[in-house]
Amino acid sequence: MISHIWALRINCIILVGLALLLSVGAKTASNADISHFEIGRDLNNFRFNEIKLIPNGPYSDVSERPCAYFAVPADDQKFSISRSIQNKGWGILSEVRLAKYHLIAFAGSFSAGTSNTCSISQGNIAIFEQNNLLGIIHLDAPEATLIGSLELMDAGFIRVFSGDFIQMPVADIHLSLNGFKLKTISALTAYCNGTSIVPSVFGKAIVEARNVLIKYGFEPIEAIEPSLPAWRRHLIDAGIREVDACSGTGYSFCRFSYKNENSSVNLITAGDEAFPSVARIDVNCKE
Repeated sequence: MISHIWALRINCIILVGLALLLSVGAKTASNADISHFEIGRDLNNFRFNEIKLIPNGPYSDVSERPCAYFAVPADDQKFSISRSIQNKGWGILSEVRLAKYHLIAFAGSFSAGTSNTCSISQGNIAIFEQNNLLGIIHLDAPEATLIGSLELMDAGFIRVFSGDFIQMPVADIHLSLNGFKLKTISALTAYCNGTSIVPSVFGKAIVEARNVLIKYGFEPIEAIEPSLPAWRRHLIDAGIREVDACSGTGYSFCRFSYKNENSSVNLITAGDEAFPSVARIDVNCKE
């Protein structure tokens, strides 16, 4: 019992120490510096801190499924600095290179959910120039789940996804001559070397989302043999014939397919509403 109490105290000290370390000199949009790191005014939960050393993490176990799918194992990590962060007790979520900078997303808390999902909190994004730590993007509360994976987009910026059970884009990191800027996600995103422009329809009901895609030149792909539970057949009856698969349990994910001359787009919805909302957009470029 005594050893268990001491373990809890040590974990609390680690997390409190991290919060104190990151709170010292935390940057907001008005005084950011990296040589300039600016946070958009609408992203009130994000902070930037010019620390020079990654502190020890909580050493959470991320080996169990499904959360193991959301962490990058040591053998698959591209950057040696990622392994040093993992050795300090953090789970590595993503590694992205942008110009001469390496950005590494890492987190300290993982909680398994239904439908092979995982909630991620204590998330951070470290920015390195070669092996020199320039600073960390973090959140104003350790329990917040706004930092998950990163994705380098065709247009040359990095998209930040949340660590929620259903991960959705929450911000974009742009590089300029003056430094970095964290912005709200753009209304339009270029894919396929700029030949395919896809509108942001995250959070929109599928009826509205499909109308936006059609407006931007995408054509619904009618499913030949859709795999749907009986209670989802109303989607086809409503004329949404591009729905080709839906799960009947958990988050009730559904997939809807579209195309234009340069790409195909899958909208993934979540929720058991009659017309569920878009949670993910997958774009595939035509060769």
